[in-house]
Order: sequence, then C-alpha cells, then structure tokens
Amino acid sequence: MQPIEFHTGAILESSLNAKIQGWYKMNEKIDRLKKVVDRAICMAVQYGGIDGDYHKAWVIDQMVRILAGDKYDQIVKDACDGEDGPDTYRWSIGIAP
Repeated sequence: MQPIEFHTGAILESSLNAKIQGWYKMNEKIDRLKKVVDRAICMAVQYGGIDGDYHKAWVIDQMVRILAGDKYDQIVKDACDGEDGPDTYRWSIGIAP
C-alpha cells in the first residue's frame, strides 16, 4: 500500500498562483482580440457603405489586414492559389475612399 501524500499549503498556494496568472494572461489575450475585432468592425461601419466596388475591396483588404496581423501575406497568397496554380485568383487592395 502506497503512503498518502498531503500537499502543504505552499504547494497549493503555488499551484493556485500559477492558475491565476494563466487566467490573467488569457484575459489579456481576449481583450487584445476584442480590440482587433472592434477595429475591423469600425472599418466596416465607417467605410463599408461607400459606393464603388474598388472602395469596398479596399475596406475588405483593410479588415483582413487588421484581423490577420502578420499572417496577412500568407492569407492573400492562399486566397490567390487555386486549381491553376498560385495566381489562379486575384486579390484586390482596392482604392481608399
């Protein structure tokens, strides 16, 4: 029979502190993501109603830039890839209103 091990208060406190720190980091990340989403929504609301496909393409491009961050180039590359190779489709950055 194995002896029963009891956790000391220090071990429990350390474990609890680690969980609390993880929770704070997760909340900080959620707050950053909310701000990014809010920026993209503001872009859509502010410029999305302007007439012209080239202006709407600009709004979409700006929203993707905001949401994608440093993954923007890869997302555009993937969007242009298709059955006929890497330039099957075209990505328009549009024209700012």
